[in-house]
Amino acid sequence: MRRESSHLYGALARASLFAMRRPLDRRRFLAASASTLVVAACGSSRVPGSPDEDTGDDEDEPTDPTTDPPVDPPVAPPSLADTGPALARRVPSSLTSASRAELDLELRVVGGALPAALRGHVFLVCALPQGDGSPQFNGDGMLTRLDFDGSRARLLSRLAKTPCFYADEASRGTDAAFENKHLSRTSSKLGARNFANTAFAPFGDRLLVTYDGGRPYEIDPTTLALVTAVGRNDEWIAGLPELLLRFGVGGGPFPTVLTTAHPAVDERTRELFFVNYTLQMPLLPGRTALVRWDGQGDLERFMLKDDRGGDVAIVQSAHQMVVTRRFIVIVDTAFVTEVAKMTGIGDKEIPQAAETTAWIIRRDDLVAGGGDVRARRVTVPLDCVHFHADYDDALGIVLHVAHSCSGDPSEFLQADDRRVDGQPLRADLIGANTAPSDIGALGRYVVNPDTGTVTTSGFVRDDRYTWGGPALAAFRAPGDTIPDVYWVGMGLHAELAVQRVADMYRDWQGRSMDIDALPLSEGRPGTLFRVRSNPLAIVDGFTMPDGRVALSPTFVPRHEGTDAPDDGFVVVTMLSDDDGTAGSSGDEVWIFDAKNLAQGPLCRLAHPDLDLPFSLHTAFLPTIRPHTAGYHVDVRADHEAAVAELSPELQALFEQHVYPHFER
Repeated sequence: MRRESSHLYGALARASLFAMRRPLDRRRFLAASASTLVVAACGSSRVPGSPDEDTGDDEDEPTDPTTDPPVDPPVAPPSLADTGPALARRVPSSLTSASRAELDLELRVVGGALPAALRGHVFLVCALPQGDGSPQFNGDGMLTRLDFDGSRARLLSRLAKTPCFYADEASRGTDAAFENKHLSRTSSKLGARNFANTAFAPFGDRLLVTYDGGRPYEIDPTTLALVTAVGRNDEWIAGLPELLLRFGVGGGPFPTVLTTAHPAVDERTRELFFVNYTLQMPLLPGRTALVRWDGQGDLERFMLKDDRGGDVAIVQSAHQMVVTRRFIVIVDTAFVTEVAKMTGIGDKEIPQAAETTAWIIRRDDLVAGGGDVRARRVTVPLDCVHFHADYDDALGIVLHVAHSCSGDPSEFLQADDRRVDGQPLRADLIGANTAPSDIGALGRYVVNPDTGTVTTSGFVRDDRYTWGGPALAAFRAPGDTIPDVYWVGMGLHAELAVQRVADMYRDWQGRSMDIDALPLSEGRPGTLFRVRSNPLAIVDGFTMPDGRVALSPTFVPRHEGTDAPDDGFVVVTMLSDDDGTAGSSGDEVWIFDAKNLAQGPLCRLAHPDLDLPFSLHTAFLPTIRPHTAGYHVDVRADHEAAVAELSPELQALFEQHVYPHFER
């Protein structure tokens, strides 16, 4: 079985490389994608048009088309964990519900054994569902740290209590109360919530928590308490046009700040980079800033200009950016900011773009103090929410891209939705992400930064692994290149497939299969799999049991191990409604050997009080210490000018319920 799998991976890689090492052509690209899908689904080792078949077209064929990608030999498994009792094939209710209790407890081993070489600290974050059917990402951030010492695993969790968190609590029941509006929570008088609920950015021994709709916050890694915002309010440009202030969006003491949940960190130069933009809307042009910070002083702002000198606009969102040795790459990501759903103005359903626009900035062009800077536009096929890049850019910018392929992360189950299969909608899943409308894919692209063209491409999609994403990723802290990436996929579930979204993506230009051909009746389970980056191929993977969903992968290097990219462990959260495992709530932490995912988990960790919803991004720190950096944004000074324009009652709210929590 192992040998057959390696031949399949080889066929996938050869087909992808053959199709993509040519000038990019959408029809050829999508045809090659469809062929690769057929191979994965049917188990054939030949692909029409692959180097194994003589087509009469030998343009730019790979030099060695007969070589399969390397597959690591199996490692003799230690005592493995079982995967728990059999569950029904259903989406766990746990995805959309969670306790708000802050925890400090020791996790219990309920299967397998805790590896002695597992050491260090894993941080993960989630948005706490509000219980009213709002989108699952629209909720207070819960910060969680897992501590491993080789013999025990402890868990600490704390709410991300930003200044607007306290204002939200204190204003309930008043005319200044915050209200949920799709992916935002706003007050007509106070502004917008910063939930600090999406991702982390390690910076040396310091740690930031981030949110696409608000400033990053630095936290104390030992207590998980928020220490300071990054940048004063007046250092960030407004996220929404002035016109929207009339509709209660974006103004007040808590202005909307649109930035990236994945800032770029260069540990070698001790620099952090952020995106800060005003969203482009019909008749309302957008603008985009690149922000640089050294961790100590004021932010430096660089306004991005295109080749003609015009403002660069973000059309969808800027969820992620990356840094290489000489360049910064900002992607207009396929997470559509649907302002109409926040304001009731305009079209409410907007499909994501079928191509990805990226902007490249030369780091040498960033002069001290800020100013205008040129950005070169690049286009790669299909959509993208998450991507990574090699630090080494000597031969071009190497992008490792996850294509969600119309798996729209900005669409959620609504109470009036109808399932595609005609079955009743489960009320407990209202607010969950909708099912994808196509199978996902992975791409590797080498970009010429001088011309903005893609010079080399690889591409793979696989019926076993790439449904429902690829969503969240982990890899060993990179050197100059990223050789292996560990991805989770959510799978395909009929319970999440609704007609509204199917109709929106029926004629989407990036489709690889007809939407009516989606395998909804049998579905596809969630997965954890490893992707070798060059040549691009899936080389290992594990399929989740029915009723269980893996999220939030983290790579943890093996204590006193080697520098190999797979010498370590992959830690994931595993959500389920399992009520048959003693000592478990059904939500657990599973640990895999990074060298051998297919064998299953080494260990299952649980606790009756552990209650997680859809968990998001993670970070790993080998050691932690209390926060000592001197940088600090004073909360009172940062807000007092805007608060002075409020009513006396709301000024008193800040004096009594907000400022006291941040006095030093």
